[in-house]
Amino acid sequence: MCRPYDDNWRRYYPSRRRMTVFYLLSLSCIPYIIHPDSPDTWLFTESCLLVYPSISVVLCMSPYFDLNMLTTRKKRLFFYCPPYTLLILMLPFALTGGDNLAAVKPYVQLVIFVYGVLLTLVSFRSISRLYKVTNDYLLDNYSNDSDSPFRNSGMALNCTFMIVVLFWLIFLFDWKWLLTVAFIFSAAISLEMLKRILHPSIPLEESKREEEVADDMVIYNESGKVELAREQDLYEKITNYMNETKPFLDSHFNLADLSTAVGSNRTYVSQVCKKRLGGFYNYINKCRIEYAREFQKNNPGASQDDIAIASGFNYRQTYQRVLKNTKD
Repeated sequence: MCRPYDDNWRRYYPSRRRMTVFYLLSLSCIPYIIHPDSPDTWLFTESCLLVYPSISVVLCMSPYFDLNMLTTRKKRLFFYCPPYTLLILMLPFALTGGDNLAAVKPYVQLVIFVYGVLLTLVSFRSISRLYKVTNDYLLDNYSNDSDSPFRNSGMALNCTFMIVVLFWLIFLFDWKWLLTVAFIFSAAISLEMLKRILHPSIPLEESKREEEVADDMVIYNESGKVELAREQDLYEKITNYMNETKPFLDSHFNLADLSTAVGSNRTYVSQVCKKRLGGFYNYINKCRIEYAREFQKNNPGASQDDIAIASGFNYRQTYQRVLKNTKD
């Protein structure tokens, strides 16, 4: 398995199997390809579309990001068993085609609608928590958005949200033509994400840097937090290093670089940055803004692009956004 999940493979390997099931369940639309004009097949297909994405979000993402969603067996039985039992009972009718479910169609749609609402609320809650997890990771470890290994997560989460909305529109308004649009959109997104996944976000050497820094370089108490005296010492090391060498002028400067420079590890450096400096991301960009103002004062003819690059920002847009959000 990929790092860091290989250290706890018993927990994360089931999620890889869930992802396999996730892709296999997409084959549930095959009956509609065989019987596109069958009311039974269409009822089965639109019901699958409403339940399938929402459950998949929670099942596949929760173990990796500690979302604690539907953790008890009772919750899982309540949310998963009724809709999937209903879909399994409908499958033979979907495979054979026809209109044999006309008498129970209103009841089926009601059950699927109720569970669709519940599962959609749970999945949207999962998505919102994923946004927070990935954003917190960025703020704690990187000084530029584009350097984060989770830089593609926003696109993935937005697309998941859009797919769920598309499937709801199909279910509510019976728009069969929208199904083709949803499939094309899903295929395009899957190919784009596959391309980004196969292209490494950061070098392997950088991902191992944390392992090379000794944990005993900072004395900490039993709770794992930096002691007050050591916290002050580490704070002074960080600020002195930043003021003297100005490493923030490197647009790829990150928490691992700072930890190596001050002789500590990322956990404790991150704690000090959060407690004393407003967080790593905010502190580094505050330093960049201060440098940018001085640079602009000394170079009045410099363009916004020149100021941004000279100050350590990757893009002018990032510089302008941070400048706008930075308080004097």
